[in-house]
Amino acid sequence: MDRFHRLLVYLPFGQPVEVVIKTADELACRNEATVTLVDTVESSSGMFRRGGGDLDQVLVDAATERLNHMASQFQNVKPDVAVRSGVDFVEVINQIYDGHNDMLLVGSQPRSQPSARLDPTVAHLLRKSPVPVWVVDENHQTGDVMVAIGPEFEAEGRALNRTILELGTSLAGRMGVGCHVVHAWRVPGESLLLGSRVQIPQDQVDELMSDTESSADSMVSQLISEVPAATDVEVHLVHGRPEAQLMGLVSKIEPSVVVMGTLARKGIAGLIVGNTAERVLTSIDASLLAVKPPWFVSPVPPPPGHSTLALD
Repeated sequence: MDRFHRLLVYLPFGQPVEVVIKTADELACRNEATVTLVDTVESSSGMFRRGGGDLDQVLVDAATERLNHMASQFQNVKPDVAVRSGVDFVEVINQIYDGHNDMLLVGSQPRSQPSARLDPTVAHLLRKSPVPVWVVDENHQTGDVMVAIGPEFEAEGRALNRTILELGTSLAGRMGVGCHVVHAWRVPGESLLLGSRVQIPQDQVDELMSDTESSADSMVSQLISEVPAATDVEVHLVHGRPEAQLMGLVSKIEPSVVVMGTLARKGIAGLIVGNTAERVLTSIDASLLAVKPPWFVSPVPPPPGHSTLALD
């Protein structure tokens, strides 16, 4: 995790902030990183005045005072604060560009509001942030790290899997906890093959299942061999749909954080294929570190001359 040197912490009003502050403070200390706290206010477009003053400035001042109070709760670092006016997720991403941040932390919705746990702004940031997004669970506790390895249909999938395994093992090492590598395998169209709609001899179906499991095992083993820090990981090769298997293992292992990728189609800015990370996030009792592939391009464009930070 020494690749993360500039943390951005988004602390909107109405979300639990104590656990986010604690997580960011500890992460910054382990990585000797700087921290910036950010919040956004809705712009009034200069339409309203209050006592002869600009309402936008009144809102910015109030938000700044709130962030300064949040900053005083950090024990290991002294954060900077930034308040931006405009569309929330757009301004958070603009702050990432302006501050050259390499990770974004944000809280999840309280569990008392399960239907709204993944609010629209967090969903936008998961899909569009140019840097990894750590969504901190409100009950976040110290525990093992779980790395969810996805399928490797193309070279892009292999590159993303290696990135998340490197991040997960590095994080586990910094925290002094165990690391679990999870991969769920299944045969495409499996439900039809195992039913009566496809007329294929049972021995061929069995052979296909066995070959698929063997390929999955080889893929995970090869990936682990390429990441030096992954020598002590515990591997869970499970059969079934990824979301269901992952949620079951989360309940069993009780990790503090799940590291997983959000896959984008190369060459198409801002496109995320599937929303497994979002479905998992709303269903597990753990924090989530969502990582995009190296070639991901945010649909919120960077300012001219901005150089994209690469994950080493």
